[in-house]
Amino acid sequence: MSTAEVLTLTNEQYHGDHSAVSNSAKEVFRRDRLTYYCQYVTGSMPKPEQTESQALGEFVHMSLLEPERFVNEVVVPPKFDRRTTVGKQGFAAFASENAGKKFIDPETYATVKVIREAALANRAIRTLLEREGEREHTISWICPDTWLPLKSRRDLVFSDLIADIKTTQELTQESFSRSIARYGYGRQGAFYVNGEWHFSGEFKPF
Repeated sequence: MSTAEVLTLTNEQYHGDHSAVSNSAKEVFRRDRLTYYCQYVTGSMPKPEQTESQALGEFVHMSLLEPERFVNEVVVPPKFDRRTTVGKQGFAAFASENAGKKFIDPETYATVKVIREAALANRAIRTLLEREGEREHTISWICPDTWLPLKSRRDLVFSDLIADIKTTQELTQESFSRSIARYGYGRQGAFYVNGEWHFSGEFKPF
C-alpha cells in the first residue's frame, strides 16, 4: 500500500500547492497537456479567473460544511460609489478593517442563504450533514503505478462513504446525470475512492 497522510491546509493553500496532482489538475491534463504544463509546472499561464458559478459554489460549500467560518469570514460590503474619491476611501477603509475576509455581494449572499435553507429542509441532505465524519478532509498519497504524488480534498468522509456537495441549475435526475458526465464527476469519484483506499485501506463508495 502507498504511503498516505492527512494534509492540514486551507482551501487557498490546497489549490495553490502544485507539489501533488489533484483531481482538478488531472482534468486539465486530460483536456490539454500544454495548458497543464504552463499552469501547473512552469506557472507561465495564469489559471482562469473564478466564474460567478464557481464563486457561488464555494460560498454554498462553506455555508453548509463550515457555517461558523462562513459567519466569521464572509461579509457583505456596504455600497460605495468607487467612482468618487470619498467612495474609494470608504471602500479602502472597509477592506482594511476586514482584511483576510471574503467579500460577497448582496444578491449572491441571498442566493446562498436560500440554497442553504433548501438543503437543510431536505431530510436526506440534513441527515448527511449532521452525521459524524470529517469535513473538507484533505489527504495525499503516492500512485503505485506512476509514483506521482496525488492529493484530494473531500467534502465529507464517513466510516462508510465519501460525499461531495454539488450546486446545479439542473434539478431533474436526467439533467443532473448529464452534468455528471459533462463535468467528470464519475472520474472524480474514482479518484477519491482510490485515494481513500491508499489512505485507510478501506473501500468507500462515492
